Amino acid sequence: MSWEEASTSLDRKVRNVETRLQRELSDVSSQLSDVESAVHELEDIPRRVDRLEYDLREAKEETERVDNDLSDRISEADGNVDRLATRVAALERYLRQAEGATVVDLDEDRGGELNALAVTMNKGLDARAGLLPDYERSRLTLAGTHLKQARDERGRHRAAVLRAAAVLATTQAAAPERRTAELDFTTSAPKAQSAHNRIETRRPKGRRPGTSWRRTTPCARRRPR
Repeated sequence: MSWEEASTSLDRKVRNVETRLQRELSDVSSQLSDVESAVHELEDIPRRVDRLEYDLREAKEETERVDNDLSDRISEADGNVDRLATRVAALERYLRQAEGATVVDLDEDRGGELNALAVTMNKGLDARAGLLPDYERSRLTLAGTHLKQARDERGRHRAAVLRAAAVLATTQAAAPERRTAELDFTTSAPKAQSAHNRIETRRPKGRRPGTSWRRTTPCARRRPR
């Protein structure tokens, strides 16, 4: 082999090495960019977890308050209806002891006792008319049931998101449990948001709407601080 041929072969080998180095450097640069993006997303996990925990506590407290208010209103309405029904029945028994009984003439009620009973009955009937009708009570009860179901569903899915986020934040990319956690995260997050949206549509006007949160799947292990 002549000196020129050897030089040409050497130049070709050098160019091949340079090409491979440039390609590998490009791959490494791309991987570093992915890692930096993943780390940036992962560093935001603690704030999202804190927000989710706060939302869970707030949802639980609001659910308990709504349940208590609704139960109190229903119990109070039931009690009023029962008391009125009892009083009306007592008045009817007093005024009409049996079928065919003589009609009472209130004008002849010298002591005014029967007239007072009649006035009391009229007041009771007026109060009864002011209560919620059966269909309104049923509507409120159904709305409360739907609200509780939506809050329970949101709580379950948000708890699943928190568990998955904890696994993703503490495991390596190749860990076998990570794939299951990623699937749980991407499945439960939109379901939790959907339940949250249903709750917001039932929120009374004038209340401050809850903070919505977006779904982001972490993809790298959190760096120790």
